[in-house]
Amino acid sequence: MPLNEDGMPPRQCFVIRVDTEEEVGNARAVLMEAMVRCRAKAIEERLGSEHFETLKASSRLANALTARGDCAKAEPLCRRVLANYETATLREVHKLMETMYYAGNLAEAETLCRRAVIGRERVLGEMHAETLESVNDLGLVLRRQGKLKEAELFSRRGLEGRERLLGRMHPDTLGSVNNLALVLNYQGKRDEAEGLYRRALAGFEAQLGAHHPDTLTSVHNLAVLLYQQGKLQDAEGLYRRALAGKDAQLGAGHPDTLNSVFSLALLLEAKGGHAEARRAVAPSRGAEVNGPGVFFDRAMASSSSVQSEIPSKAAPAVVNLQLFKDRSAQTSTVRINEVEEDQGDRRPKSFTPARPDVTDV
Repeated sequence: MPLNEDGMPPRQCFVIRVDTEEEVGNARAVLMEAMVRCRAKAIEERLGSEHFETLKASSRLANALTARGDCAKAEPLCRRVLANYETATLREVHKLMETMYYAGNLAEAETLCRRAVIGRERVLGEMHAETLESVNDLGLVLRRQGKLKEAELFSRRGLEGRERLLGRMHPDTLGSVNNLALVLNYQGKRDEAEGLYRRALAGFEAQLGAHHPDTLTSVHNLAVLLYQQGKLQDAEGLYRRALAGKDAQLGAGHPDTLNSVFSLALLLEAKGGHAEARRAVAPSRGAEVNGPGVFFDRAMASSSSVQSEIPSKAAPAVVNLQLFKDRSAQTSTVRINEVEEDQGDRRPKSFTPARPDVTDV
């Protein structure tokens, strides 16, 4: 049915024949139902079945049916409206959880994510894509808090569910592969983690291409693991690939690019190549290099601009800069963090902020 400019259905003329006075009351109810049904159908066709206005129109139709005494038809409408309201509410719960996660409020993020998991299981079922999204993200929140055993359980459940629902090569499934590898690596289960990282990388290369940000995240994470295993030569090649790709795809000042800047610099420093470390990650415009902290200065110059927008992603850059300066001044002997990246849900994105979140090893 075509709609008017204000989005409402056009005026309709309904004619109901009434033979007796006793039928007048029922006729009014029938007329009201017809009018409400017509409006509800038009709004649903325009806005979709889950839109708030559609749900309100469906609720009014259920009321009209109940007024006529037709409860059998009203009940499924009421249940549909309730389910859609709950689904919409749970989406907002999940969005708030993500906000708390990126803001670093992990305790509240965990509470919200558990609520989303329980609610979506009840309303949508355990194997629904949105339920598995919340399961996957709960694993991320738990890992960030160091609750690694429980994080592994939810990460495995999210991966297994997505494999069954979406297939082994779907990008969301591959994101869960990466996130399970993160949890395992944190627990020192590096052999299993390496196999998962390599699976994620091969899958992203096949599905998204060698230069996609998700592929570069997998390149970076595999490099981190190889660095931790002491395989510096292999790790260096991957770090250089990740950094070159992120420079091109995300920009020199993006938090994920800065992670690769730090990581490559740390690896080169570990190999004893201080001068090479400075050259490798110094700005390409040929600025003079005066000291060993120049590669951190590059990252800091950019991270200061993103810190206010994405504090949880810029924080590792800021912390690592200060630790490096402290160590360079020989005021302390501290360990600078290598940085891995996890993969949450796959919302459409420009590259600011990127979907992969930043976390310290």
